[in-house]
Order: sequence, then structure tokens, then C-alpha cells
Amino acid sequence: MKWISKIIQHKNESRISVEFEKNEELNQRIRKFEGSKWSNSLRLWHIPDTPENRVRFKIETQEEQALNLIKNEKIALFKKWLRSKRYSENTLKTYSDAIKTFLYYFKHKTIEEIDNQDIIDFNNDYILRKKLSSSYQNQIVNAIKLFFSRVENRIIDVDLIHRPKKEKLLPNVLSKEETKKILEAHSNIKHKAMLSLIYSCGLRRSELLNLRPMDIDSKRNLIIIRQGKGKKDRIAPLSEKILKLLREYYT
Repeated sequence: MKWISKIIQHKNESRISVEFEKNEELNQRIRKFEGSKWSNSLRLWHIPDTPENRVRFKIETQEEQALNLIKNEKIALFKKWLRSKRYSENTLKTYSDAIKTFLYYFKHKTIEEIDNQDIIDFNNDYILRKKLSSSYQNQIVNAIKLFFSRVENRIIDVDLIHRPKKEKLLPNVLSKEETKKILEAHSNIKHKAMLSLIYSCGLRRSELLNLRPMDIDSKRNLIIIRQGKGKKDRIAPLSEKILKLLREYYT
């Protein structure tokens, strides 16, 4: 049974509205709920707002709403701390989403009640059971460690979680002929210059997009990559052939 449910006020009474596609079998099922009624004005079914019905139709209880409000405030503080430490926006989103998933998994517990055993249970019952990636497991462990140490001023022993072994995969390396075909496939000189720079200088996508003419040191045949991964500057060698291509594009 697929439905959309929410809390409504009907005739000065808190009710749970239940909407679903028109189907006589579903109508018969909803009629069996004690206190269920059809509203001609709202064109939907509604049932009594009870804790049992909230659980049945996946609606937060008032206690859960209060807990989640506190957790949302803590997550906001966590984001603020990450931003103040100049974490990248991608890392900020990854860590805050990870800690949100973790805290909401224990929706019946306050943050103060969460302990080391809960982390072990979350690892076994959520991450491993859902067969989530090892990278996600590492991200959420890092997020938990930072959150509890910096926002809660409490040490959580994340070492109790067995971190996954780093996967060692052989790289998928293109042959010279395959690389040449890719670089020569584009008639658009801008696209060709972009791909050639990425391949010859080992640039990341964001590093390529952030390049400026002043970053090209043609006298020393170098490219200056500013604020790359980890907010670090570095240099990369620039071949004469790529320099000629860049000059053609610039012209």
C-alpha cells in the first residue's frame, strides 16, 4: 500500500490524513482502521492521531520531533565548525550528511545517550547490512569522531569499529594509441586543450577549471596549480607541444 500521510487539523482535532490512488481494495483496508473517516471536503481519508498510527504511517511522534529539533541544531553547529576550519563544501556536505544519518538512526535516543556500543551496532546493522562502500564507512567514522570531539566535547572510541582494508585495484591505464585517439577526436580546440592539459599535467577537473593565463609559466615550462586538493599549491611540467596548443587556443 503506497500512501502519503501527514498531520492535519480537522474540525479542531489532530488527525492523520492518508492519501493514495483510487482503489477499492485500499479503501476497504483503510476502513478497517479504528476511527477512520472519509472527508468529502478534503477528499481524503483520515484516522486518529495516536502513537500507534504515527508509527504505522511513519510519522514522527512529538518526542521524536523534539529530539530531532535538538539534533538539527547540533548538526548546524557541526557545519559551522567545519566551515570555520575551512573544510571544502564537498567535505562539509559529506560529513554533515553522514552524521545526520547516524543521529537519525538512533531517533529514540538523545545525543548524550549515544555511546561506543551504538557505533558498533550502527556499523553492523546499517553499514554492513546495507553493503555500503568502504569509503562511506570511513567517511562516517571520520564524521562521528569529529562531531563528538568538537561539538559534544566527548571522546567516542571509533577504533572499536574495524575500518575496512583499503582496496588495491589495478589502474585502468590507456595505451599510447588509445590516448592519442581521445586527444585527436575533438575538432574543438578548447576541448582538445582541456583534455591535453588534464592528461599531460595530471590535473584534476577542478584544477583545470581554476587555471588562469597567469598560471602558465612559459619561460620555465611549468603550470602553477593553486589551491588544489587539500588547499595546497603545486607545480606541474608543461611540454612544448601543449604550450603551443595553448597559444593557438589563446589566439
